[in-house]
Amino acid sequence: MDSHGELVWVEDKYGQAMDFKVQQYRGQNYLTFWTGSDTGTFGTGFYLMLDSSYQVYKRVKPTAGLGGDLHEFSITRDGTALMTVYEPTSANLSTFGISGQGWIYDSIFQEIDIETGEVVFEWRASQHYDIEDTFHTIEAEARRPDSSGHEIAHIGESPHTAWDFFHINSVDKDEESGNYYVSSRYMHTVTCINPHGDILWILGGKKNQFTDLSMGRATNFSFQHHARMHENNILTLFDNGKYDSRSKNAEYSRGLVILLDLEKMTASIVREYVHPDHRLVGSQGSVQLLSGSDQALVGWGYVPAFTEFDVHGKVLCDVHIAPSIFWGFGWVKSYRAFRSSSWVGMPSTPPSVYLRPRDKRVYVSWNGATEVDIWVLQGRVEVETEIQAGVNATGDDTFQDLTYVRKEKFETSFPVKADMPRYLRVAAVDRQGHVLGYTEVVDRRVGNAPSDVAYHFVISTCAIVVVLCLGWYLWRRRFSPGRGGQKNRWKPLGRFWHRKSSLVTSVDPEKEAAPLRTGWDEDGDVDVDEAKHGDDSKLNMAQRV
Repeated sequence: MDSHGELVWVEDKYGQAMDFKVQQYRGQNYLTFWTGSDTGTFGTGFYLMLDSSYQVYKRVKPTAGLGGDLHEFSITRDGTALMTVYEPTSANLSTFGISGQGWIYDSIFQEIDIETGEVVFEWRASQHYDIEDTFHTIEAEARRPDSSGHEIAHIGESPHTAWDFFHINSVDKDEESGNYYVSSRYMHTVTCINPHGDILWILGGKKNQFTDLSMGRATNFSFQHHARMHENNILTLFDNGKYDSRSKNAEYSRGLVILLDLEKMTASIVREYVHPDHRLVGSQGSVQLLSGSDQALVGWGYVPAFTEFDVHGKVLCDVHIAPSIFWGFGWVKSYRAFRSSSWVGMPSTPPSVYLRPRDKRVYVSWNGATEVDIWVLQGRVEVETEIQAGVNATGDDTFQDLTYVRKEKFETSFPVKADMPRYLRVAAVDRQGHVLGYTEVVDRRVGNAPSDVAYHFVISTCAIVVVLCLGWYLWRRRFSPGRGGQKNRWKPLGRFWHRKSSLVTSVDPEKEAAPLRTGWDEDGDVDVDEAKHGDDSKLNMAQRV
């Protein structure tokens, strides 16, 4: 979407997409994202790079037959890509009550040469971290539902129920030193790793190596996401502070900007970004420092919203991707949120036009086009055979400009007037006055809108089904046996009316307070005893006008 919240491009043919952002590779911008199968906490799939025309430029994946995880796909200036991987690995879990061979999900990251697909570097958490350092218990892992929504049994006893003790969720690289920065959600740590794979320092967690100069708030982050190292040893991350309802370490989630002194080994908070509603988010999230300003964009992950803050932590913009009433269901989520001013979209497909004659309007849009400044409605009087012969080519100057509208929203419309030429098309024009593309030519008398027949058929069918169901229900109520084998009589509408309404007259005031006895009990069935006695004195029937 653009800075006004208007749609720019949407596509669903790739299935589930995560970590969607603009990245540069060999001097060109690409839209990159992960797609594949999501297990609930990590994924198995691959990464796509789309060029400015929204065509797939490259499909990237890890080596050795491993599936790419959804958490990270970061392109470096060296033409490589950092990606996370999860792999079931055997481990000794006897300390945790699992006899025999135990299984863990090893957290791995690979650096892959995008051009050749060869692995440049690989690191495994199990070779450098003790499992005992995790904050994520086997019991907590069992509470995590699998892809079918059921809790996982026998955690750590098989490759299919391996224990995710580390949970890698971001990798960053310092282009100058070659060091890597890894975020572990379940260790509550950000770890610096040298080009040989050795740990240089650990921030947070049980083996924190930094002195906290901010009263403990610079190192007490937990279940965090999206750690990024910037110039001057500035570290940003999204501190979730929560795993689930039983594992909660904070009252709210926050975006953190931390200053590290690597000589004195101290950590101090530079800024905290906290939403006024004190949102507490159990998973996902991101922090982006916006270049050229002191502002920051915080994505709330599981909560489908993002917020832009100024340097003082004041909210400048707060956007909800879905209604807040549905946030707790997890139906809509945005793993990370990013802002970019460098993306230029030039779709290979032409603009779309939609015209239904009775609407007396023509609608135009161009999915993914970022450079359209104005839309120009054009018309031409010609015979239908010329249209079919392709006279409406891009270079055709026999079309005349009728009117124009500045592009402000994803979709724009023009009124269609009776004195306009029969054949219409719309031209997309950029800020320099260059034509970027034309829609197809449409006959304003016929239009090109889909037929309403299918729509009306569905509506009519639904209405008929509702009527038939209602009729079947009423028929059963009328003729099916009631209590004691007696047939139910039709319920009088009067039992649903308020007895003091204007429809009720000739009521004895002394009898008004008495319960209305009609021969039907409170469930609407025949009161057999009343009907059998036939005692008119027990029936106080109001006369209806």
